Amino acid sequence: MKRILIVEDEAISALDLKRKMEVWGFEVVGVVSYGEEAIEKALESKLDLILMDIMLKGEIDGIMAHKEISKHQDIPVIYLTAYGDMETTRRAQETVPENYLLKPVDDRELKFAVEMALYKNEIKLKINESNQRYQELLDKMKRAVIKVQLKNQGETFIIKDINPAGEKMVKVKREDILGRDISSFFRGIDGDKLLQLFKKAYFTGDFLQSPVMRYSDENLDLWVEAFIYLLPSGEIMAIFEDRTQELKTKKELEKIQSNLSTLMENTKDCIWSTDLDSKVLYLNKAFKEYFNRVYNYQLQEGDNITESVPSPVKDNWKLILERVKKGEQFSITHQHQEGEKPNYYSIFINPIFQEDHITGASFVARNITSWKEKEYKIRNQANLLHNIHEGIIVLDRYLQIKSWNQAAHKIYGWTQTEVKGQSEKDILHTRFQEDTWEKVKEILKDKGIYEGEALQKDRHNQLLMVHLHINTYQDENNQPGYIMLIRDISRQKKAEKKTKEQKIFYEQILNSINEGIIVTDSEDRIKFINQGMHYLADSKGADYSLVHILEGFNKETIHEFAPYYLQARETLQNLEYEAIKVVTPGGRKSYQSGWMIPRLIDGEYQGMICTINDVTRRIKAEKSLAKSKNYYETLFENNSSPTLIFDNNGFIIKANKEAETITGYSRREMVDKMTWMELVTKKDLPRLRQYNKKRQKGDVDVPDKYTFQFYNKKKEIVDALARVVVLPENKETMVSIIDITDYQN
Repeated sequence: MKRILIVEDEAISALDLKRKMEVWGFEVVGVVSYGEEAIEKALESKLDLILMDIMLKGEIDGIMAHKEISKHQDIPVIYLTAYGDMETTRRAQETVPENYLLKPVDDRELKFAVEMALYKNEIKLKINESNQRYQELLDKMKRAVIKVQLKNQGETFIIKDINPAGEKMVKVKREDILGRDISSFFRGIDGDKLLQLFKKAYFTGDFLQSPVMRYSDENLDLWVEAFIYLLPSGEIMAIFEDRTQELKTKKELEKIQSNLSTLMENTKDCIWSTDLDSKVLYLNKAFKEYFNRVYNYQLQEGDNITESVPSPVKDNWKLILERVKKGEQFSITHQHQEGEKPNYYSIFINPIFQEDHITGASFVARNITSWKEKEYKIRNQANLLHNIHEGIIVLDRYLQIKSWNQAAHKIYGWTQTEVKGQSEKDILHTRFQEDTWEKVKEILKDKGIYEGEALQKDRHNQLLMVHLHINTYQDENNQPGYIMLIRDISRQKKAEKKTKEQKIFYEQILNSINEGIIVTDSEDRIKFINQGMHYLADSKGADYSLVHILEGFNKETIHEFAPYYLQARETLQNLEYEAIKVVTPGGRKSYQSGWMIPRLIDGEYQGMICTINDVTRRIKAEKSLAKSKNYYETLFENNSSPTLIFDNNGFIIKANKEAETITGYSRREMVDKMTWMELVTKKDLPRLRQYNKKRQKGDVDVPDKYTFQFYNKKKEIVDALARVVVLPENKETMVSIIDITDYQN
């Protein structure tokens, strides 16, 4: 259904037009009364026709609106207006409308005008589409196409069109030659042959094909073949095939064939061909000489090659021809003895085809004896390289992998076949610790060698730490390349990291304990000293790294310390030292105890671990305690009251002289041999046991004074008053006894 826009400022006229259009079978897209609205609607809608009133509301009239729409879209317009004056008509004609109708318009006239406008537009669109397709076809043709029109009864040929391929062939732009006479522009047309063909095609209407002609002028030198025919429009269409390259190729091929023939006759390679019946078709000078030298026969073209060779060679020849008949292209290595050493030939064999049929075979044999010798050496070297533990990778100058050995396969997981020809960047992702590949190349250029560490990735995308040793080399084409010697140090680095972490961990532990610790190396230089030692030595912040342990301290300290250190080093046995006198770097005198512990690896001395405890307070306490003990033992011995001390089990562990007197037992008989229970009478024993039990538990209600009876050595009963004290230090019990027998009596 055709789409129509109505532009009318009178509402009644607009509605009437809309009704008529719909009755006649058209779709009314819209009805507008302003020129601005008409422009907007036309640009946003796909229209087939506009019915345009000239006098509209707003600042833009119908003619102005038509002009603006025409800048963007080609839509046919019929003016409907009540104004027929000359000025309005002139302005309207400038916009080239489809029709100009004065109101009031007869329905039949209006319908005819609308249908004609739509029909003409449809024809116009089809013509445009056809022209567009023709032009696209012309532009896309790979052959040069020129269209000409005859003038003056065939005396002049005017160029009407040329396609891009034609522009490229004759090296001109289309706009420079359109409308020009072909003979004046292309002055090198060979002997007017092409012009004669144009005339003949025009007057006969025949399709003509020219022979290959040369076209030459100051700009071009071409060999072309033309196909010429007459168009229905009366124009001549010429399609040109550029044969220049073809002819050049033909001449070059003839030259190559000549050179090849010369080369084949003068080459050291043996070249020959036979048919499928072993008849020689061609043989060069080198093959003639070889055949005569090996088989002592002057072989000629036309001879059967199998008639002059031994049986084993005949059998192999039959197998070769069988493979040729199957269309195979292959090579073999042939060995024969010439003199004392074997000679090796690599023979390349190809079937000869004629019209898709195999008619024979061609042979090229090259002496590869020297290559075989080199190959043997290279294989030995390769086996050696493949069996060493370090990875070896050979790169070309573009860092593409040429080869790598078995150790590289073991390190990275890829086989040589998988990585050959691949970029090192894509396979290994080498990331140098401090350099880039560009920097490495500069170092290699300057020094010829590079050594360092790098991160790489293996087949499973796992990071590896490797040590690289890179050298340059020249390949068989004298091009630079690189040889990388790789050692996987991932485990080593992990072990070093773990060792470092453990060292830090143990140093933290050692620094957290109160004991002093000094670690020396095999030359007795200090490797480590903990915070506890700094505290004991009054040396916080001092650096003792690599200080000799027997030289870097106070002479008095070294005098006391050195004998133990040297003895432990000589015997390689752990040695304890006790309460040696030292003077700290801060000048403080103290007593120190500890151990000398030699560090051994596989029985070899690696240094010493010295542990140091400051026992100054303990020594002072022990001295004070000894002094107090002497004092109290003197008091205990000279006490006028009989006194016993017994342990938690009741054994008498001490007794004074007065205790010997009152009990009748000597101290030798009592101490560590008798219990207090053996002295107490049966009547008082349960009570005293109860007291002792409660006293051991800390019961404060137990009496510390009480009377009791005991037996002396003579088994006499003695009445006594006891004063009991529990010694706080070791919970031993001290009993002072007063004989109250006479008092009781």
